[in-house]
Amino acid sequence: MIKKLKLDYIPDFNFLLLAILSYEKDYKLVWDINNSLSFDFIREDDYKIFNKKNKLEIGFPSFIYRNASQYIDHRLLVNKSDQGILLEEIRNIDFLMVIKGDYYEGYDKILQMKLQNLETVQSCFIIDVNKLKDKERLLEA
Repeated sequence: MIKKLKLDYIPDFNFLLLAILSYEKDYKLVWDINNSLSFDFIREDDYKIFNKKNKLEIGFPSFIYRNASQYIDHRLLVNKSDQGILLEEIRNIDFLMVIKGDYYEGYDKILQMKLQNLETVQSCFIIDVNKLKDKERLLEA
């Protein structure tokens, strides 16, 4: 008889998540963030997820800014595309900013305040990643 091994895998959701509401197009928001906050977001290939319902791969526009001096990665994702919604449970959110790396405590609050002050941003708030049902969709972000 073959012995079965059970693999216990607990994913690491050690990242910050900011939700951004904006009527602007993605490139306009990125331009404003880059100019106002001295970031350097660049466009990457679409962030892709597999939709189990439709059995389709869905792409969402993605921008990355790597702050090499502080070891922090910022990824700006569009939450809504023509093909679907990245995180259904927060479908009213236009953009998501995933922050990974060596950030300090309170970094999310400072960044939230800075983003909130931009003309292109209507609202910005912090989301507790652990309370999201579809948080696995952000693991590769």
